[in-house]
Amino acid sequence: MYNRAVQTDELQHESHLDFAFPLFVSQITHTGICYGGVDTAKYQKVTSQELFDRMDRREDLILVDVREDGEVRTGKIPGAKHIPLRELPMRLSELDPNREIVFVCAGGNRSKKACQYVADQGFDAVWNLEGGMKKWIGPVE
Repeated sequence: MYNRAVQTDELQHESHLDFAFPLFVSQITHTGICYGGVDTAKYQKVTSQELFDRMDRREDLILVDVREDGEVRTGKIPGAKHIPLRELPMRLSELDPNREIVFVCAGGNRSKKACQYVADQGFDAVWNLEGGMKKWIGPVE
């Protein structure tokens, strides 16, 4: 189980998401916030090689890159949908809860938070790419 975040008064007024998504916002906002770990029991991990092999077999996966715009401009996994982590609550309806979803970031930490969030929203088949783009062995676009 993870710990709920402790927010400063300054951050409580920073975003309208604080009211709607207090735990999620606390996990994605870094300044002035202390947060606990992510509950990995709600999602699975996939290695770069495993994901590459699954893509090669043309398995029906949704890839979601949760990095920021500037990071994605350096290259992303072909076919990945770009939804920055901070936008995930507002764009959740773009994802199909009946399909497997693999979240990707630079090193695996933001994608863990994305996995936790969508799992908490009722998505069942959620995967985190271990090591993120730093460990990705396949092509980029």
